[in-house]
Amino acid sequence: MKIIVERNTIILLILISLTLLTSFFIHSKYSVIAILFLAFNKINLVAFHFMELKYSHRIWKVAFLLFASFLLILLGIFLL
Repeated sequence: MKIIVERNTIILLILISLTLLTSFFIHSKYSVIAILFLAFNKINLVAFHFMELKYSHRIWKVAFLLFASFLLILLGIFLL
């Protein structure tokens, strides 16, 4: 019997593992940077896969990546 794993399931497992990985960085010296990096990856996975941004026009992809990058840089500045 072949088990077929859908792409949504794989992305969901990656998101769950990134969330669990975030908990390991709570007490480290560079916790803010690591958590924001993992959050940026999670935001991109959700936006490009579940919100189907990967099928949209290039301008929307660039606009989203610039907005997410700007937001995380601002959060990083204020939290450090």
